[in-house]
Amino acid sequence: MSADEMEGPTFKPMTRWDGEPADVTVLTDGFRFPYACSVVTPNRLMKSAMSEKLATFDSSNMEKNGIPTEELINLYKKFGEGGYGIIVTGCIMINRRDLEAPGNVIIDKDLDTEERREAFKRWTSAGKACGSLMIAQLFHPGKYAAKLPEGSNFDINTLTREEIRNLIEEYAYAAKFAQECGKTAFFFLHSHHGINPPPPSKRAFHASYGTILGFDGVEISSAYFYTLGQFLTYDTNSRTDEYGGSLENRSRLLFDIMQKLRLDIQSAPVGMRLPRQNSFVFGVKLYSGNFEPGYDDEEFGEFVHNVEKTGFDYVTITGGHYKLLREFPKDGSKKAEHFYQTVVPAVNFMNSSDQIRRNLTRTKLFMNGNFVTLSDMCDAVRERWAAGIALAKPVAAEPG
Repeated sequence: MSADEMEGPTFKPMTRWDGEPADVTVLTDGFRFPYACSVVTPNRLMKSAMSEKLATFDSSNMEKNGIPTEELINLYKKFGEGGYGIIVTGCIMINRRDLEAPGNVIIDKDLDTEERREAFKRWTSAGKACGSLMIAQLFHPGKYAAKLPEGSNFDINTLTREEIRNLIEEYAYAAKFAQECGKTAFFFLHSHHGINPPPPSKRAFHASYGTILGFDGVEISSAYFYTLGQFLTYDTNSRTDEYGGSLENRSRLLFDIMQKLRLDIQSAPVGMRLPRQNSFVFGVKLYSGNFEPGYDDEEFGEFVHNVEKTGFDYVTITGGHYKLLREFPKDGSKKAEHFYQTVVPAVNFMNSSDQIRRNLTRTKLFMNGNFVTLSDMCDAVRERWAAGIALAKPVAAEPG
């Protein structure tokens, strides 16, 4: 190299975990979803949801917020090129008031424009270009919403029945929006055919926005301590009505939302042809830590049974380390139990994962458990801990 040549940047090689040789065919075989039975996964790897914060945000013009940008579209193009069977989006807010952070993607009935739909269509087209399925994760941040001018002081324990109904409608609207966004826009029908379809309910609109924009389904985020996770958690839900107390009551909102989504997805607006219901996937993300306070095997088993009975195609469980779970001592010693509860919520992750396995006969289980080696991923599927593997941070490090 001559003295006047610029030296290129140097990169340190990424740290790699040592792993045993593995037969990857167990991961490359796809499967058919139980309720969305016309949808088959290309393989058993899922890119799970993260918070990218790459959508538009302008504090002086809230109506322009939450639109997918070129940066977000390019990122999902890279995810698609990575070959993941399922790509779950980062958290999509179900209204413009309550954001997890500036830069979140937003679906809100009052913000529906041709510009927004076109951006969603380009986003999903980029993610699906190489054959991946793309799932829209619907999300409400609850008490962890960013402090913004239009934000609300959200508290699950003081929500009125009307506010809960509105929340259900917002989820349904988002899902409907997700269902409709890939094929035909309402604006096209109205301006070119004189068809003015009745506005779908807010919650149905969110779900339907996914299909027209090209989404293959929606995932309801009930993990951690955001809105639905708070409802599920014994020591954060102090309600005394039908949404508090027992796990059956604490999970009622999740199942009310799911029933509303299924009802609205089945019905298409006048003049619009939508995919049949069995081609739209419904998933739910759960966190084992939400069930740790007051955990009861029988009660949790019944909850999992209801997840399947309500019609979820898949469950993603997070909150533990698969490697520690497999190595968990069988002697049940209090010392070992205390160690794992202190270091990582592996005890409850083990209990909840095992209960989900034993109580699901149709709904598919994806495990998100700090997988770092290919051999662990293959073992988890081969040994039927899960039907598929969900990855997040490793995917962010190497999206393609």
